[in-house]
Amino acid sequence: MELPLRLYTVEVRETGTLRLVTAIEVLSPVNKRSSHEAYHDYLRKRRQLLHSEAPLIEIDLLRVAASAHRWQVPYRQRPIV
Repeated sequence: MELPLRLYTVEVRETGTLRLVTAIEVLSPVNKRSSHEAYHDYLRKRRQLLHSEAPLIEIDLLRVAASAHRWQVPYRQRPIV
């Protein structure tokens, strides 16, 4: 029996305006498996976050898959305030 997949995101938002301040993602195995639908959903979400003003923090505790996959997204410098 396959259990439904639940993926969670932590979003830090500014009080009052609800503007996204930081997004925190804990990667799951499906975020790294290109054959899984969740992989493509996460890449799309990640791309949107990287083009926003809010920083993205990815927490990767999956040592096995870490060396097998490297993200191919150009680094965008942001000014230090």
